[in-house]
Amino acid sequence: MGEGSNQKGTLMNANEIKTHVPIERLICELTGVEPTHGKKFRCLLPGNHQNGDRKPSASIHNGTLTCHSQSCFEADDVFSVIGKLENLSSFPEQKTKIEEMFGLNGSQPGQKKTVVAHYDYTNENGELLFQTVRYYPKNFRQRRPDGKGDWIWNLKDTRLVLFKLPEVLAAQHVLILEGEKDVLAAYALGLPVGWACATSPMGAGKWRDEYNKSLKGKTVAIVPDRDEVGQKHAWQICQALSGVAAKVYVLMLPGEAKDLSAWVEQGGMTETLHYLLSDDWLEEHSSQQPNDLEGVVLKTFADIKPESATWAWEGRIAARAVNLIVGEPDKGKTSVALALAAELSKGQLPGDWKGVPVHVVLASSEDSPSTTLRPRLEMAGADLSRVHVVTLRKDGVEGGISIPEDLSQVEVAMLACGARVLIIDPVMGHLGNVDSYKDQNIRKALGPL
Repeated sequence: MGEGSNQKGTLMNANEIKTHVPIERLICELTGVEPTHGKKFRCLLPGNHQNGDRKPSASIHNGTLTCHSQSCFEADDVFSVIGKLENLSSFPEQKTKIEEMFGLNGSQPGQKKTVVAHYDYTNENGELLFQTVRYYPKNFRQRRPDGKGDWIWNLKDTRLVLFKLPEVLAAQHVLILEGEKDVLAAYALGLPVGWACATSPMGAGKWRDEYNKSLKGKTVAIVPDRDEVGQKHAWQICQALSGVAAKVYVLMLPGEAKDLSAWVEQGGMTETLHYLLSDDWLEEHSSQQPNDLEGVVLKTFADIKPESATWAWEGRIAARAVNLIVGEPDKGKTSVALALAAELSKGQLPGDWKGVPVHVVLASSEDSPSTTLRPRLEMAGADLSRVHVVTLRKDGVEGGISIPEDLSQVEVAMLACGARVLIIDPVMGHLGNVDSYKDQNIRKALGPL
């Protein structure tokens, strides 16, 4: 069934959900106790009771829950009960939580949930404040220690902090991800020296102002999930940290992975993550505002800061741009390209990168890497350890890349070796089935470059 749907596939309203999830079923799900009408049982908020409500004071009447001792619940229905337990003040949040718990959002109704992980949130000294518990099918709940070896399943009056707070406070650079699983994946992959990784509790859209002081004066890079909710969450954090953090960047991972965990599963490497978090990459390839959220942005040219071009080859080959070497067949275009690769690999090309050896990736559809390209690069004096050739293995056969289909994979390869230049020789040899006689087809193919 779809989200909030009944057997006929239509959206459930509040009354239908309460019929599907009576208060008895909710309490049984939360406590493992099957309450009966009028019979007392332990309050769901025992921490409000001086003795932990060891003498049960809660009961069900007419489909609602009431606590007769401390008035923790006063004729509360399933929505207000979950609201008090999960600190959800609005009805839409309460309704969504009930739908998640009981399979009304795409999981199997009544499917037994299994705890797959729990994530500790601690204070500055590493002392446990609360946990997020992750279930399968995917669901989350928060709990806090009751001081007696048990748990209270809400965060009422609990200090909320970032996940991995001690590490965040000790670092000068912090990577913000969406979810504890992603944070642990980043630590397992390996962060650059001086970096920590964190997330805020309870998912996207739940950033709180009290988290800001933990990031005061730090460089913050936010990697949102690849969806609209994730983008809005990143923008919310950007706004919150404006004037607090030293720098704030929004950074998208290469490829199409939804989040960092998926990116790692798809082959994301430590070296690539380090390169993405380097100062050069952050300055050139990230944004301080997700550019698809705020609609049209109109500026006058008086508001646009002029920037001079960065030259890989002074006056001829610009960085951060597509450059074409054009000429008749057999007139030396490949020779020029290989000479450029050789000079760049040694840091000897006149321009802004002179003195800085650069990694270059070469995609060739005409020449053999072993019998043609390497000898010519050696003749040009290249640092062969900085010139890479890229091919793709498809169905067990290694061959050339196709534009634009394979560019995301080439991007990942370039990030892995820290390359600044991609040479495609010749462009027409990599266009596959593109009709090169139609201008719009060429534009569409070359656009992703």
